[in-house]
Amino acid sequence: MIKTILMFICILLSQSIKAAKVMPAPKLHLQPQVLIKHGHKRIDPYFNAKDRDDKKIIDYLLAENKYATKTVKDLTGNLQNNIFKELKSRVKKNSNSVPYQLGDYHYFYKYKSDKEYRVHYRYKKNKKNAVIFLDENNLAKKHKFFKFSKYDITNNNHLMAYATDTIGRRKYSLYVRNLQTKKDLGIIIKDMTGNFVWANDNKTIFYSQQDPKTLRWDKIYKFNIKTKKTVLVYAEKDNKFDVWVTRSKTKKHIFITSKSSEASEFQYIDADKPNSNFVIFHKRQTKHLYEVYDGGDFFYILSNYKSLNFKIFKVAKNKHKKMQNWKTYIPHHAKTYIVELSPFRDFLVAKIRSEGIDKIRVIENKTKRQTDIPFAERVYTSYIKQNPQFDTEKVRIGYESMVTPTQIYDYNMRKKNLTLLKQEIIPGGFDRTKYATTRMNIPARDKTLIPVTLLYKKSLNLKNKNPLLLYGYGSYGHTIKPYFDQTKFSLVDRGFIYAIAHVRGGAIKGRKWYLAGKYLQKKNTFFDFIDVAKNLVKNSYTTPEKLFAMGSSAGGLLIGSVINQRPDLFKAVVAGVPFVDVVTTMLDDSLPLTTSEYEEWGNPNIKKYYDYMLSYSPYDNIKKQKYPAILATSGLHDSQVQYWEPTKWIAKLRDHDQSNQAIILKTEMSAGHGGKSGRYRSLEELAFNYAFLLSQLTAKPTVKPTVKK
Repeated sequence: MIKTILMFICILLSQSIKAAKVMPAPKLHLQPQVLIKHGHKRIDPYFNAKDRDDKKIIDYLLAENKYATKTVKDLTGNLQNNIFKELKSRVKKNSNSVPYQLGDYHYFYKYKSDKEYRVHYRYKKNKKNAVIFLDENNLAKKHKFFKFSKYDITNNNHLMAYATDTIGRRKYSLYVRNLQTKKDLGIIIKDMTGNFVWANDNKTIFYSQQDPKTLRWDKIYKFNIKTKKTVLVYAEKDNKFDVWVTRSKTKKHIFITSKSSEASEFQYIDADKPNSNFVIFHKRQTKHLYEVYDGGDFFYILSNYKSLNFKIFKVAKNKHKKMQNWKTYIPHHAKTYIVELSPFRDFLVAKIRSEGIDKIRVIENKTKRQTDIPFAERVYTSYIKQNPQFDTEKVRIGYESMVTPTQIYDYNMRKKNLTLLKQEIIPGGFDRTKYATTRMNIPARDKTLIPVTLLYKKSLNLKNKNPLLLYGYGSYGHTIKPYFDQTKFSLVDRGFIYAIAHVRGGAIKGRKWYLAGKYLQKKNTFFDFIDVAKNLVKNSYTTPEKLFAMGSSAGGLLIGSVINQRPDLFKAVVAGVPFVDVVTTMLDDSLPLTTSEYEEWGNPNIKKYYDYMLSYSPYDNIKKQKYPAILATSGLHDSQVQYWEPTKWIAKLRDHDQSNQAIILKTEMSAGHGGKSGRYRSLEELAFNYAFLLSQLTAKPTVKPTVKK
């Protein structure tokens, strides 16, 4: 009895000591701004947060970082560091990519030891004779952030163009390197997009440039490395469209693509004649999305013309301008969404989405006979890898599932057999047989069945009210696929179920699924997520005390809207770089991406869209209620979701929260939308997120309230 009393006293003392360490949350100074549109008045209490040149704002973000770090440290001790070590231990230190052939050379990369970035090699015949032609680690040495876009090699194999971003705002600088001397030529093209190709003359580079303010990809230039002359090739005037440049696999054509969410237009030239004028393939039309692929003597066209899930046309070259010359090659199918194509001389390969699974379909050109590459698992994803060779019988593909690490195959399209080239190795004795993945369908409030993919340990009793992390996105037709992610096992091994809610606004069930979650149907995205969560609780997979939610970017919008509506359903949420101030951002066409987003959310300068956005915008719908614990992450240089959105959101949430739970903001001061760069440094952020979630499993309120002004 005495021993029990002493133990109880020790617990109380430890709790009081812990409580004494709790520091008050920083307070963002109020500077209300009245915003009026369509005769409607809003008051933004933290409008001033968007002034990144104000030292007070930077100091505030640094104070928030300190507060976030201390809060999680106080709640979990050394858990974050332990999880980071755990995550890092599952990364193979020395790993190679599978070589691919481009012209006379084979190319591959290596990760070495504790290096953050890739080392690129090439060889002609024997891999033993491979030589380094680019080391990203050397390029990254003096930078806190580093992102490599890509490289492109001239036809004569002598020169390489490559591009890097060292800020995190997706503004790249392009360089040219002599592959024989391994030295850069001193050519630097700054503030471009990271998109570029060589023409066949080995001296002309086509590249895309963004508007310096809005960052919209709006211009195509060409640069001659001999004359040093830069020429504007094309300027896209429609502010809903972005523009970029590609070269066909046949190397016969260079394409300019102009594309919005709902329409596209292609132009092309002969890649041997870089000074010729681009010719429009087919003039843009409202609601017509199409893509052009060079099939050698003809073009393939992937088009949604009178075909919601897209169909494939085929047309002889020089007869493509009139649609009546387009001949249906593969017709539309209501249950098969054609995602992308990869043409070869004798075959056409398509990535299709059927029954919610990404599959690879091979089509013989002469017979149109179709073969789906078979795989044993019921829930998986497969995809077309890098295939630069046009005249080949083999297609390089990737395969993985939630429990199967990435596998790289060559599929012989004539012999119809698979050759395994690489199986990703997960250090630490990962055993896939200990885990299971499945897909279930959960009815939404309008009876629509929402696919949900689960990952869990086989030994787990699924209906034992387990801790569960529910992930969602649901915008732009982007589908969260059931891919392998070794980081998830840090939660799964601790008894979590990891679940993906494939809500409307994505495209897991085709284009119709996407359209049902945009514009004036956007709320379906949020309702689907809530209804999935409710069902998982109702059927004892979890409880509100053990249910966690996560989403990033537009997925952060999802999280923000959901917790305004049903904060009682969740114990804690993580919103990564969340798009939460929807109305204010969409009314400011000087911001990056705003105008190109009109075809996703609607244009709030039109009242019906303004009213609808206002009804779900997370920042505008915060109210006095008990919120779950919240972690928002941000990047100071984010070009897609400006740092001030999560900053304002967290400040306003604290003003209204009645629960006294942990509500924290963590801003990466040297990165953008994707967070920290590097294969290890990026894991530090994830370890922090996981430590925060785990801290809330048994946590009681430990946050000292801010003083409201």
